[in-house]
Amino acid sequence: MCLLAAATFAHGDLSFSDHDEYLIDTNGGAYTYTRCVATGDLDLDGTEDVVVTDRYNENIVIYLNDGTGQLTEADSITATEQNRIVVVVDVNNDGLPDICTACKNGANVFINLGDEPNGSPRFRYPVLLEAGVNPHWIEHADLNNDGFQDLLVADFGTPDEAGGWYAFMNQGNGTFGDGIVFDWGIDARCISIACDDLDQDGFDDIAVLGRYTQLAVYTNQGIDSSTGHWNGAVNTSNYNLMGIEACSIRMADFQQDGSTDIVLAHRTNSFTTILNNDGNGDFNIRLIYSLPSELAQPVDINRDGAVDLLLAHKYSGSFSAMINDGKGNFTLEFRSEASHSIDTKFLTCSDLDQDDDPDVILVDAYPDEDKGAIRVFFNETPCNTMSLNADCSVDILDLLLLIGSWGKCSEGTDCKADIDQDGAVDVIDLLALISSWGS
Repeated sequence: MCLLAAATFAHGDLSFSDHDEYLIDTNGGAYTYTRCVATGDLDLDGTEDVVVTDRYNENIVIYLNDGTGQLTEADSITATEQNRIVVVVDVNNDGLPDICTACKNGANVFINLGDEPNGSPRFRYPVLLEAGVNPHWIEHADLNNDGFQDLLVADFGTPDEAGGWYAFMNQGNGTFGDGIVFDWGIDARCISIACDDLDQDGFDDIAVLGRYTQLAVYTNQGIDSSTGHWNGAVNTSNYNLMGIEACSIRMADFQQDGSTDIVLAHRTNSFTTILNNDGNGDFNIRLIYSLPSELAQPVDINRDGAVDLLLAHKYSGSFSAMINDGKGNFTLEFRSEASHSIDTKFLTCSDLDQDDDPDVILVDAYPDEDKGAIRVFFNETPCNTMSLNADCSVDILDLLLLIGSWGKCSEGTDCKADIDQDGAVDVIDLLALISSWGS
C-alpha cells in the first residue's frame, strides 16, 4: 500500500479532496486487476471499512478505517478466483457484516467471525454457491420477507450457451438452499441485477440486464400463505435499450414520488438511461447525456434530500456527479480530473471521515501493470446555511423550528432562526426560509 499526495477539485457547489490513493498488489498467477469496492463496519468500531475484489486473483483485500477516514490494510482473505462484484451484508443476523462476491462458477460467502487478537476481522473459509460458469454480479434482498437476506447472482455465461440468473434463499442461519435458476436461454449474457419493490406490493422485485441491450423486470410473487415458501418471480416486462454495452443497474426514487426508478450505465455510449416508474412497476425510458460509464451510483451527494448520481468512467479514470433538481432532472456539477492510464471500474459512497456527508471511493485497475488501487475523495461540499437543523435540506422540519422560535430572541441564546440577525424571528426570516425551500 502506498499513499499518494492530496489535491482538491471543485466545480459548482460540490467540492472534494482527492486525499489518498492506496496501491494494491494481490497474489496469484495473473496481474492484479482490482474490480469492485464496497464498505461496511467489519470490526464494529463505528466506522466504515473498505473491501476490494480482484477479477483474476484470489485475494479479497480489506482496509480498516481509523475513524478519520485513514485506511490500514488488514489481513486479506482468500477466495476462489475471479471475484467481481462484492456486497457487504449480515447474512446470518449475528450483527457482524459478512462478505459475498460473484466469482468463477458461483458466489463466495464469507461469514464474519469477529476480530482476531490483532484487531483484524476473521472470516470463515468461503462457501461456494454454484451459479453458472461466469457470474458477474451479486445482490442481496429479503425476497420472502422472513428477515434474512437472500442472494441473487447474474451469470454472464459464455457465447452460444444458455444462461440466466440465480436466487439463493437464506435458510435463516446464513446458509443457503440450492440456486433457483431463471433461464434466459442462449446468449443471455446477464451482466447486472438489482432489487427493490417496484410495484409497491411489499415484496422486492428484480431487474436483470442482459444481451447487452435488454432489461427484464421480474415481479416477486410473494409467499405461499399455507407453507410460507417463496412463490418465485415472473418475467412481467422487458425493455429494449438504445445503444450497446449497458453494463450495470441501480435503483432509487429519483422523482421523489414514492416509487422506485431504475438507472443503467453504458460502457461505450455517451448517455445514461433512466427508467421512471409510473407507480405500478411500468417504466418510461429517458436518456441523459453523460460520459460512458461503468456504474451510475445513486446517492444524495450534496445532502439536499434528492438522490443524485455518481458516474464511474472507466476510460478516463474519473468520476462525475449529476445533481438531481428534486424532480428527476440531472445536471453535471462535478467531474474529477481525467487519468487515461487508469481504468476506473467501480465506485461506492460512504461517510469514511464521520463528518455526516458521503465520501467517494473509486476502485482502479492499471492496464498492463501488476497493480490496482482505491482512491478516496473526501466530500467537502458546504451545507446549506438555511438548514436550521443542519441536515442540509430546507423542509418542514426547519419551518417548525422557525415557528417554535417566533418572536424576540432571548439574550445569550443561539437564535438560529433569526436569519437576518435583527434580534427577532419574524416574517422576514420566514420569507428567507421559504425562498430556499427544497434546496
